[in-house]
Amino acid sequence: MALGAALLHKAFRKRGRGKGRQLPNLRAFIDPLDIRPAEGAGTSLIGATVAASDLFAIGGKAARTRATPDSATIGIGIDHLSGVRVQAACNGLWGYRASTNAGPKDGAGTIAGPLDALGWMTKDPALLTKVGIALQLPGVVSKGDLLQVIVAEDLFKAVVQDPHHLLLRASYKAARAWAGHEEVARGLMMNFLFDACPAAHYFIQARDEKDRADVHNIMEGLRAAAAAVQAAEFRKAYGHLSQEPQSASPEILDQLKRAQEVSEEAVAQGRRVMEQAADQLKEILRDGNLLMLPVLPSAPPDRTAPPEELAAFERAALQLCSIAALAGLPQVCIPVIVPGQPPASVALVGLQRSDMRLLTAAEKLGPLVTDAAVKLAAAQQHDAAVATNGGSATAAPSPKRPTANGTAKKAAAGSKAARSAASAAEAETHKAAGNELFKAGSFEEAVKEYSSAIELNPDSPVYYSNRAMAYLQIMQFAEAEADCDRALKREISVKTLLRRGTARRGKHDLDGARADFKQVLALEPKNRQARTDLMALKEEEKALRAEAETLQAQAFDAAATGTIEEDVFL
Repeated sequence: MALGAALLHKAFRKRGRGKGRQLPNLRAFIDPLDIRPAEGAGTSLIGATVAASDLFAIGGKAARTRATPDSATIGIGIDHLSGVRVQAACNGLWGYRASTNAGPKDGAGTIAGPLDALGWMTKDPALLTKVGIALQLPGVVSKGDLLQVIVAEDLFKAVVQDPHHLLLRASYKAARAWAGHEEVARGLMMNFLFDACPAAHYFIQARDEKDRADVHNIMEGLRAAAAAVQAAEFRKAYGHLSQEPQSASPEILDQLKRAQEVSEEAVAQGRRVMEQAADQLKEILRDGNLLMLPVLPSAPPDRTAPPEELAAFERAALQLCSIAALAGLPQVCIPVIVPGQPPASVALVGLQRSDMRLLTAAEKLGPLVTDAAVKLAAAQQHDAAVATNGGSATAAPSPKRPTANGTAKKAAAGSKAARSAASAAEAETHKAAGNELFKAGSFEEAVKEYSSAIELNPDSPVYYSNRAMAYLQIMQFAEAEADCDRALKREISVKTLLRRGTARRGKHDLDGARADFKQVLALEPKNRQARTDLMALKEEEKALRAEAETLQAQAFDAAATGTIEEDVFL
């Protein structure tokens, strides 16, 4: 059986029962994909899905499908506010929404005007990229690109139902492993969007200043803004059907009725939100920056769940997807599959018309996210087992008959463990105090707090590394280097290597500094700070050579003219 490309054609049937629109452009990019199974058959179109615009992976009651998911290799469709992305995420697939004006959409049903974008889903990230090449999407990929990743930490924490923040931690870990520790930034997107999109405040019911801290208010404002624009575009394209009810399904007529209830003022405000989002997001995504955020608010609910649960999931998913839709930005959804857990997904958003660059980045970053999530989940499961079994990951052995000596030993061991735990907690308190003093610029006082933490827990590499950081600020380079040595004996850390390199540079040990920065690049090839410091070292060495040559030339000139003063020589 030939591998197929199923078209998820999110269009509404304009006239006639069971008749979908023709898609003349589809063949133009199916054949170049050259997907060939073992028996050598070529790529073929095996079916089309015609669905209402609000179809979600959890719904499907409006769908009329002539291709099963397992029989297709690629699903292609129009992503309005979320469709392709959420369907892909709910099914553990790779999903992509192209830049709004990128790729051919001839023959496809569009219902949201400027919010509509070409989208597709696959099981294989390499094939996801291959589709982008076949569609001739914009964006030049450079192997030397240094990309900064902005992790939308507040979205992960406030919107995603993940009490252990596993998805957020996996995202940070993967991004740092790929881009370098210094190239990963913490983003508070809700505060940013609240200020960047004042027109969205129109859609927030409560307008007190305290709403700034409530992530759901601004996110709901963005979702409502996108919905208002979609409603206006839908009624503009299909408003005539209210006079021809026999030509449309009840679902479409109901959607048209709801669209006609949206005021022109709301539509105008929604279009202003689009302009503001596009302008402001362009600023933070310039220079190759990528935004990393969640796709789903929780595990996908069962399609038999109560209607209010399905509606809440849909609304929250639309909030997360509205950022890229409003700004017309490309977004790739990376599946995060952890054995024994429901599918999850994280997304990368890039600058408009940087599609191929974004697809290539996701192909490299995606496996790292899954690997980090699997390891974190395993560690979490191990810790839970240890807690359940009283300090052991295995089942506790059958208790032996206690003896007086054994009881005393256990009591002593318990007392020692309690003292150790208390010391560790007090050490953390001193470290936190040191961090606050460092932020306030009180570096000498910070050194004292880190020293107190070290006295209580001398095995922690973090305390030595933090004290080294404070020593650097007060130009005590020898002390900083010694602390970095102590920290690195306990744990190899990119941060500590960078700090030791800085300390060695301050001591004019340029060879030692170069060795540290090169070791950082061996661990994180794209670490921008290490590259910058190495370039600075080269400039410093060049300046030193030039200075030495100048002094040498002056000495020769002075010797030739006999102007060297005798008191120069000791």
